[in-house]
Amino acid sequence: MNAIILAAGMGNRLQPYTEITPKPLMVVNGTSIIERQIVFLKEVGISDINVVVGYKAEMFQYLENKHEVHLIFNPKYEIYNNIYSLSLCKDVLKNTWIIEGDVFLNKNFLIPAITASTYFSIFKSDISREWILEFSQKQILRQIIIPDQHLTNTTYKAGAYVMSGVSFWVQSSTDIIKNYLNDLVQIIDGEENHSILHFYWDQIIKENLDKLNITVQKLRKNDCYEIDTIRDLDLLLSEV
Repeated sequence: MNAIILAAGMGNRLQPYTEITPKPLMVVNGTSIIERQIVFLKEVGISDINVVVGYKAEMFQYLENKHEVHLIFNPKYEIYNNIYSLSLCKDVLKNTWIIEGDVFLNKNFLIPAITASTYFSIFKSDISREWILEFSQKQILRQIIIPDQHLTNTTYKAGAYVMSGVSFWVQSSTDIIKNYLNDLVQIIDGEENHSILHFYWDQIIKENLDKLNITVQKLRKNDCYEIDTIRDLDLLLSEV
């Protein structure tokens, strides 16, 4: 079992803070967001940790010695979305945790003996920029929805369970993800402006949902916080 932390992004919506410090290195209660992730992963027995860096990559170098993680540099972090970052890790995909580098884990909800591909999901009242997870009473994922303005104002007006930025994938799932990424590499070689390169990596899951058996683990409100904007950061600092 291993982990991939996607931490290459520039964090444009969190400027001016990110002009100095990348989002994953922002300090909350004395510890950076990414170091807290690493510590929590190690608490549940995950020592093989790969961190994809790009923006201000040199600031992450200390993690190699301090926490014995492996850094993978994304040279195209300014151009492509995190699906490209994941493509750089395709050879290490097995039974793998995938965590976005800007998710502050307030509680360690990672499951040591997890045996199923799982999205960890949190309820949000404002879902205008979120990917919604629709699941059965047995918490089996049925659909991933990217809501438009109409759905935001009607069906999901009260909110919905959305992706938290934390997920786990068993070998059978990562085999499918890896096959998709292998095709993506060929696209990169032949057509560098292809639209798929600007997608989030979860697009792979959305397009292959019928081939996967995914559970959804519901989180409590304050279990984690995804930090996209200054408003998100202010909320986090006011609540923890």
